Amino acid sequence: MSNPFRSLKYLPWSALLLSAGLTVLFATAIDITLIYILASSPTIFNILNRSAVLVPVLFMAAAFGVGALSIVVTANFSARCCSALRRFGH
Repeated sequence: MSNPFRSLKYLPWSALLLSAGLTVLFATAIDITLIYILASSPTIFNILNRSAVLVPVLFMAAAFGVGALSIVVTANFSARCCSALRRFGH
């Protein structure tokens, strides 16, 4: 029986970690912007505070949004990252 984890050592870990880091930075910037908007607009904050249905829907939308953002970042930067890492000898 073969080891199912053997293929993990052949993944491009440096490019995947760079993509994950960029995704976290973009998502953090978006989160900070949204928190600033909520803090400066009491009307939006009150609507979200009173809605029992809207908050879980927005939570799920945020989760899907971060997943989609990671796919976009990986697709756009993977070719650039891999070529840059090859130049530095990784």
